Amino acid sequence: MFFTCGPNEAMVVSGFCRSPPVMVAGGRVFVLPCIQQIQR
Repeated sequence: MFFTCGPNEAMVVSGFCRSPPVMVAGGRVFVLPCIQQIQR
C-alpha cells in the first residue's frame, strides 16, 4: 500500500526490516499494512 505526503509534511515508517525508523519528507513510501507502521 502506498502512502503519500505533501511537500510540507513528513512520515515515519517503522517495523519489519527497518531497524532504525525511516523519515520520508514530501514523497511517497510503500508500507506493508499488517507488518509496518506509519506516522504522519
